[in-house]
Order: sequence, then structure tokens, then C-alpha cells
Amino acid sequence: MKGSSLMNTLSDRNIRHLKEVVFLSEGAQSLVSKDVDELLRIVAADKRAELKIFTGEVVRFGNRCKDHQWHNLDVYFEK
Repeated sequence: MKGSSLMNTLSDRNIRHLKEVVFLSEGAQSLVSKDVDELLRIVAADKRAELKIFTGEVVRFGNRCKDHQWHNLDVYFEK
């Protein structure tokens, strides 16, 4: 469920909504920045952090599986 939610936040539709609505809102521009590129960098850094947490959870569950093909997924995600 967490992976699906993460992928949904990265959809073209949601990115377009960020650029056209959220980033142009008075609150975002007053509290964070008026520079859209800076706002995109902040969002990208946040999504990378979420992805790192998610992959850590996938690795942990994979290592607990009885089927050994799911062990050591951390090597796969490091690539």
C-alpha cells in the first residue's frame, strides 16, 4: 500500500497539480519560496527520502521471507 501511494504521488497528474496549484498558492510562496525550481528540488528530496524508507522496509521484509530469492534485496536497490 505504501509503495502504491508513493507511486501515485509521483504521477504526472499530481506533479502537474503541484506546479499549477500548490506552488502558485500564496501560502507556499510566502512560507517556502516563490522559485518553482527550488520547490521542485524540495519535493524531489522529500520523495527520495520516502523512497529510501520504503526500500528499507522492502529489504527487511524480503530478508524475513522463507523463500531465499527475496533475501538481500538491498544489493538490488543499491544499484
